[in-house]
Amino acid sequence: MDQLPPVTKADLMDHFDDAITTPDLKLADLENHLRALTESGGDPGLPWQGQWWAAATAGTTGRSSTFVWNRTEWATVLASYARANDWAGISAGLTRPLKMALVSSRVPTHQSAVVGASLRSGLVPTLRLDVTAPMDETVAALNRFQPRILVGYASALKPLAAEQRAGRLHISPQGVMSASEVLRSHTASKLEAAWGSKPFDVYAATETAGIASPCTYRNRHIYDDLLIVEPVDQAGNPVSAGTTGAKLLVTVLFSRTLPLIRYEMSDTLRLGGRGCPCGRSFTLLQDIEGRVEDGQGTLRTILTCQ
Repeated sequence: MDQLPPVTKADLMDHFDDAITTPDLKLADLENHLRALTESGGDPGLPWQGQWWAAATAGTTGRSSTFVWNRTEWATVLASYARANDWAGISAGLTRPLKMALVSSRVPTHQSAVVGASLRSGLVPTLRLDVTAPMDETVAALNRFQPRILVGYASALKPLAAEQRAGRLHISPQGVMSASEVLRSHTASKLEAAWGSKPFDVYAATETAGIASPCTYRNRHIYDDLLIVEPVDQAGNPVSAGTTGAKLLVTVLFSRTLPLIRYEMSDTLRLGGRGCPCGRSFTLLQDIEGRVEDGQGTLRTILTCQ
């Protein structure tokens, strides 16, 4: 049987109102909602019309894209990010809340901001910090909060590691998680030097939510139960395990409101086999050699800080 052709970002946005499975949802209305949310500084964690969560990519590679989830889908999005904590061995419970500091965008259209706002609870007290805020303000806030887990863009965590080594920042997180940007080895080594353990490199995107995260052995496992990941060559042909694809096709298994089937992303990655000392049988992610999509980060921060 022939495979379905890939769907590009342009294809999806050009035919958004046809692809959406809820007839009363229109792209123009969602874009107006996100625009109003930004202009008013509203709370992105609150569902629009009481039932929808929406986010958009920044469009640094060209056209911005808008995505929407219903209540069940959004619960799965949040669970995919919570899984990263669980696989890293950082648990939360009624007697030990998971104090999380998130250093990312506060722009309410970014999925990282929507996720951060949605996670706030007694079980997961969350400190949301603006990646563009002055460093002294961020350091002071972290020192007061004392997070158990520190999450942020690689380009945001790197200067915080320098502040820790300089003695101005003094936190002892149980885990440090880098997300949304490629974590380079030299940045990872600086984070390890600052906090005494290797960071956890979480792979996620606005379109898919969590894609892969490391176990306690720092082996990254693809979330095979939530999506299908297909590295392909430039012509769209599947590449074998251990070969870096020219681009990536993803099928999001839980996305029903806006189906994403063989959706094309510009990320270049290499998959491995299965099997890990942790006992998980999920496909191993060997390497990410490039993140061309804008994801949730900010290009300016990447260029100036990493």
